[in-house]
Amino acid sequence: SSENIAVVIEFFKALSKALGNKVIGIQVTPGNHDKEQHEFNKKLVDVQRESDVTAKIESADWQYYLVSYKKYIELVNGIRQIFNRNSRKLDNSYYVESIDMERAKIIFVSLDTSWASYGGIIDKRKLCIDENQLNELKNLYQREKNASKEKTYLTILIGHHPFDWFKEKDEALISSWLLNSEYFNIDFYLCGHTHDRQIKSYFDTYKSYITLVTGIGWDERNAEDQKDSHRYSVYNLNLRSNSCEILIRK
Repeated sequence: SSENIAVVIEFFKALSKALGNKVIGIQVTPGNHDKEQHEFNKKLVDVQRESDVTAKIESADWQYYLVSYKKYIELVNGIRQIFNRNSRKLDNSYYVESIDMERAKIIFVSLDTSWASYGGIIDKRKLCIDENQLNELKNLYQREKNASKEKTYLTILIGHHPFDWFKEKDEALISSWLLNSEYFNIDFYLCGHTHDRQIKSYFDTYKSYITLVTGIGWDERNAEDQKDSHRYSVYNLNLRSNSCEILIRK
């Protein structure tokens, strides 16, 4: 609603004022509450959720899925402008973006895990991967990676849902892509949704990455708000010592 959007904008304005010039970038990824549930979109999603094959949505058809993200994309661009008026305007629910630092480059890959979501527990093991989205992100990522040959680079994948919320075959597919350094040479996957503190490591003979669960909390003034024990996390990555300090607050 417009009231919720106003609250979000005021929060980020206050955050920007508190942090000053310490922010060098802000990255976002859509969750199950960020899309509007239109009837025609539900019919499109139903087909994919009930299918036995991995989705491959053509770009022309993807525009129909994006209708549910219209308000979300507008909000995200508003938030990004609060921190940087020259920030690139996003027109999609997924993207690749890099931040150049003095000696390193951080590449963010934002994955849309919510396009086939209805919200809540009914999504468990029903979410879908769109292979065309993965392929487009892979091409964008490779372009950014190849442009950073003179710098150390760190790759962070962000998405809303843990991978065990996907159909089993889709979880296996994305795991194979993420463990293939020729596709995505990621170091971390930041996700939310479950509000827990689980840290998982995925690896095979050649590659590994760590899943860090994060999220944001709010005032827990009654028992209904307190039941999920909402938390937020701070991750301090030190590239020189190749370490990650994890702070989890409740």
